[in-house]
Amino acid sequence: MAIVNRILLASAFAAVTPALAQPSPAPASRPASNSSGNKAERVICEKQQLIGSRLTKKRVCKTQAEWDRDRLSAQQDVDRLQRPSTMNGNE
Repeated sequence: MAIVNRILLASAFAAVTPALAQPSPAPASRPASNSSGNKAERVICEKQQLIGSRLTKKRVCKTQAEWDRDRLSAQQDVDRLQRPSTMNGNE
């Protein structure tokens, strides 16, 4: 069970690390709000703690659709890791 917990923890960090490694776009490149009211295109900013630092946080801004896609991808990674594998390679 401890191995599964370590795998889940590692996959969670792996899902977050690429987003933290990428430079965020300049604030002027994305509008702070969308006048059309489309929920999928609304920009949401979150402060994320940088790995290896307790104090440094980075502001990450993405559209609602991008946040949803990233969360779905992370969930699929966890599901794939939790799926029992077979010795002969067949799933």
